Amino acid sequence: MQKRYLADFERIRTFSDALPTQRVTAEDGDFKCRGNVMCGIAHRAENLLRQGIIADPTTVTEIQAYIDFIGQKEFSIFSTQEDIDAVNRTLNLLIQALS
Repeated sequence: MQKRYLADFERIRTFSDALPTQRVTAEDGDFKCRGNVMCGIAHRAENLLRQGIIADPTTVTEIQAYIDFIGQKEFSIFSTQEDIDAVNRTLNLLIQALS
């Protein structure tokens, strides 16, 4: 799981940070602003925490904050720069923790 998730996170890190003015789907390209992308990161991160694969207390706290942030996000509203910043910050943490 660890290697597969690391590869997933590294791939997602290359997705566009753009914030299109219209709703985008997977068919439109790879965008971090998509709700499915944000939720996918949160679900994988939660699995890593549950399995104890990531156990550093500071890292766990920061990743849990992202999971909570996504859990409270209203996905009917377009993503913001704050959302993209949270995604990038969390991806960096996850990649570092798994490398």
